[in-house]
Amino acid sequence: MCGALVATSICFRLTGVFGCFVLCIFFIRKNYKILLPFLLGAVSIIILFFVWLYFEKVNIGDFIFYGITDNFGEGSITTIPFPLQSNNFIEAFILSPLLLFYPFVFYFILKIQKPSILIIWLGLEFIGVLLLGIIARNHLKHVLPALSAMTGISIALLCTKHSLQFKWAYAFIIVAFFPKTLEPLYGIKNTFFPPKGKNNLFCTSPLLQPDPYQLRHLGFWMKDSLQPKDKVFIAGMGAQVQAYSETISPTIYFNVTQTKSAKERLYSDISKTKPGFILVPIFNTYKNVSADLRIFIDNLVKKEYHYIDCRYGYGIYKRI
Repeated sequence: MCGALVATSICFRLTGVFGCFVLCIFFIRKNYKILLPFLLGAVSIIILFFVWLYFEKVNIGDFIFYGITDNFGEGSITTIPFPLQSNNFIEAFILSPLLLFYPFVFYFILKIQKPSILIIWLGLEFIGVLLLGIIARNHLKHVLPALSAMTGISIALLCTKHSLQFKWAYAFIIVAFFPKTLEPLYGIKNTFFPPKGKNNLFCTSPLLQPDPYQLRHLGFWMKDSLQPKDKVFIAGMGAQVQAYSETISPTIYFNVTQTKSAKERLYSDISKTKPGFILVPIFNTYKNVSADLRIFIDNLVKKEYHYIDCRYGYGIYKRI
């Protein structure tokens, strides 16, 4: 059952494989005889997953290529320039609330004489985050469980060693971590009472990047203004807008992907199926997209489209 659940998590997110490695090490150290049924459960689910893909008429080769191999190599997120990776690392692991965990993690490492499975778990998940390359904030959830477990054990050991009542530990935890729990409350508030659209703010100087709620307004505007049959290409990072608008992209890509094969496929798809509308970002971060992709879109817009309007930081072009 454990192997089946681990394999299911891997099917949802490939980085779950690092947690699988941790469990394999744990079973080998505890009782190697458990490893075989664990792997049997995992392999069974993986096989069933590929059988399901086959019956759903998903090309297995395409699945492996687009889901795994094309994420490595030139233009992929794993080849982000080192300065940008360093900046993301500092923001994610140093200039973040994760600092609260580090003293207790160091205490745990010093207090535990033999290599703990928690230390191995944290190390493997940390390697996984680095291998992903982009080191985004949402990737920190991979290391958070191990950090939390090690911190909890350290606090319990400190309370016992110094004869401290656990109520003071609870008070410390609430004071240290409670402010961050307000973010979900703001998320709930903005979901049911979303901020008003501020279209003009993002179409005049200085050209600010629209926040997720403004992108939501843009998507709803597209849904109300365009025909369901209209195909729309959103240059840059357009997945969120595409989802809210419920429109179809003329290519398999609805977010910028800059590998060699992805560019060739995008050029081919758009050349064969010209979208009815193209949305081009006017904010500065669009410059992070490779020049050849931006030039391709600019040339296409100039030749076969005319400008309609600016909405929430995007220039909207309709095919002539």
